[in-house]
Amino acid sequence: MRQQERQGGLARFIPNPSAPQRCTPALLKGLHRLAEDHGFPYVIHVQETRLQAVQGPRRYGRSMIAELDRLGLLTDVTSIMHGIWLDPDDIRRLADRRATVVHNPASNCKLGSGLAPLRALVEAGVNVALGCDGTSSNDGVSILEAMKWATLLTGLTDPDYRRWLTPHEAFRMATAGGARSALWQKQVGAIEPGRRADLVLVDRHAPAFAPLKDPVAQLVLAEAGQSIRTVLVDGRVVVEDGRVLTADIGRAAERVQEIGRRLAVEQGRTFAIARRLEPLWRGMIDEARTAPLAIDRLAWDAGKSGSGLRRSKS
Repeated sequence: MRQQERQGGLARFIPNPSAPQRCTPALLKGLHRLAEDHGFPYVIHVQETRLQAVQGPRRYGRSMIAELDRLGLLTDVTSIMHGIWLDPDDIRRLADRRATVVHNPASNCKLGSGLAPLRALVEAGVNVALGCDGTSSNDGVSILEAMKWATLLTGLTDPDYRRWLTPHEAFRMATAGGARSALWQKQVGAIEPGRRADLVLVDRHAPAFAPLKDPVAQLVLAEAGQSIRTVLVDGRVVVEDGRVLTADIGRAAERVQEIGRRLAVEQGRTFAIARRLEPLWRGMIDEARTAPLAIDRLAWDAGKSGSGLRRSKS
């Protein structure tokens, strides 16, 4: 019996190697084995950037997705974070191995990583979940925001509006897709008898839902969190009447402010190192930007320094 089936609660550790190019094969395999032995997801950032897409064939003789597959690490416990620079073969491998792609639209835009081929992933049968990535690459961590961005950004990837992501598809990615990514597809992700009560209750009389026509579309496109009244985590009420019950938000904010002042000195030292390394890093990015690739996930011409916009190929 897997660890997650023996223990209660929704908090756990997840093996999360940063990216293939930063890890040895032994480390990648060891963490994957740990995930499978304990029923954890295996989360890894792969082909988030054009640089990664260029580095894969140079380093491994194949894409990073194909390399993970060769190592036996592309399985149903594997969640690929971002998965932007995927070619048709990568997408086929993800579908065949029942792996997940976790789409982080706000982070992808803030970092200029590119536009993920969501429709191609969905049509291939790949499980897609939604995420926010870390606060350093997003600032916010709102799944409501992620649903809206995911829906709207597909309008930049295909001239056919019939292929754009719908609010209902984004909602499924944020709920059932996320549950599948977490290997909790039987515990959460839907409201059914026997599932854990992980619920958010919103005020249907809030402006976002007036007049009430399509609640899912209105939640995805019009709601930013103001109408949330009650939140239950595994059956426990943690927000009631809009008030957090499990923490003193005011005191927590003051504490974070104090920590921030202390970290400012260390941050200055870190930024000084980053400035010295920036020319090297920028050189790698610039070289990768002009390297030939069969796919394009940017709304601007990767081969030119100008700002002319064009549609990205799906």
